[in-house]
Amino acid sequence: MINKITIASTFLMAAFSMAEAYSVIEDTLMERKNYTVDGSFGQYHFSDTDSSFNWAYTTMDKKTYQLKGTDSSDQNVFGWKATEVKEPKALWYMFALEDDVDNDGSEKYDWVLVSTDMQYKAIYKLEGMADNGTFKYGEKLNLSYQVGYENGEMKIIFDQENSTALSDTSSSSASSVSSALNDEQKYTLAYMWNEEKLAKDIYLALNEVHPAQVLYNIPTNSETKHQAAVEDLIKKYDINITNLVDYTVEYSEAELRAFAPGQYGITAIQDLYDVLYLKGTQSMQDAYEVGCMVEVTDIDDLDKYLEMAEGVEDLMTTFNFLRDGSYTHYWAFDGALKNMGVSDGCCVLGDFYCKTAAEYPQNSTGNGQGSQGQGNGKGGH
Repeated sequence: MINKITIASTFLMAAFSMAEAYSVIEDTLMERKNYTVDGSFGQYHFSDTDSSFNWAYTTMDKKTYQLKGTDSSDQNVFGWKATEVKEPKALWYMFALEDDVDNDGSEKYDWVLVSTDMQYKAIYKLEGMADNGTFKYGEKLNLSYQVGYENGEMKIIFDQENSTALSDTSSSSASSVSSALNDEQKYTLAYMWNEEKLAKDIYLALNEVHPAQVLYNIPTNSETKHQAAVEDLIKKYDINITNLVDYTVEYSEAELRAFAPGQYGITAIQDLYDVLYLKGTQSMQDAYEVGCMVEVTDIDDLDKYLEMAEGVEDLMTTFNFLRDGSYTHYWAFDGALKNMGVSDGCCVLGDFYCKTAAEYPQNSTGNGQGSQGQGNGKGGH
């Protein structure tokens, strides 16, 4: 029988070794203080690949490469393939380290990813390849940074004083805020993040098949803001959407970004997306009907969540904001159906999806709506 003390010692040694490795990386970055950005990493819906690989890397001279666009090799471990697609919005800046700082015998994973969101700064060291062939990250580094320019080059500039403060305060503040919500409320936020992501993803995916203004405007002008609003709360309450059992795992921006378009952390949402995509790709009318279905489902859920969130002001404010937006989107899809000759609009789907202006206010304060007419969307590639 293996000695339990030996096992414990082995785990402790591994933990200390990992902590030491991260410390070395942090020290290396702080010693040099600034690095030149080599490129950016963003999401793009490629029709010829698994949704996990809907990511693209763009160099600073505007050359774009598809993740896993070709077979992996020793020289090209992530299967980068040159592509002519439009440069996606940058979610991460990337730069290469000059040396094998983690002493793994290779420099092919010696890259650092830095969030482009300067409100929620996050920085990760690439560790290798995940089982599904995408990026595998290390722990979040306790470093503060700014983005600047020097001699025409974009730079990531590290800040020693703020990094020290970040390291000292991050764990204690997160745990105290998280306890302000009960488990049902935490699960609701995780579910809503996935649900808002589904709305954005499905509309953009269907716009690729059936280009239409409403399918482009709603996700780009509104659903992106809805997802970000929920993510603000997820970060504030330190919720990790992949751990919905005991909520002991902390918020991880890297894990959120790892979910490619059409990919979700909750099985029910994944199943719903797959069903909606199958329907929506059949015809333009089906695509608009999917819009009706998504918005009614969102509103139905939000009605329940608002009751559950009573007394928690920031949840109430955000959920009302989301519901107002969904009211507006419902009528946009209803109008799009009527404009193409479907006189019943969303009501063609049956009583559950047939709403009146008394039920769904048409002049709500929701942000962003799509053109109700049929036509070519801006999002085609």
